[in-house]
Amino acid sequence: MVVNKENLTKREAYWIKKLGTISPFGLNLHEEVIDLIPFVITYNTKATLAAKLIREGFVRIQKDFPHIYNQTLITAYRKNKNLGDILIRNKIRR
Repeated sequence: MVVNKENLTKREAYWIKKLGTISPFGLNLHEEVIDLIPFVITYNTKATLAAKLIREGFVRIQKDFPHIYNQTLITAYRKNKNLGDILIRNKIRR
């Protein structure tokens, strides 16, 4: 299947009709590029508290310097390594 705007628009119209939504949830929603600043942290019991503190600090900085810090901060949680991740390699050596 060739991916082009016409095919994407047809598929989007199909799902809008099928799900009964008013506006699309994917393809045409954001036409402008949004600058994101990822805050990546390994998940643990205190990670949500750390992410909350970082977000509060970032919001304060944005209020003081809106012309410099106009990006959006997002939090991404990294999965902890488990025993299987340590013992098993995902690359096959030839």
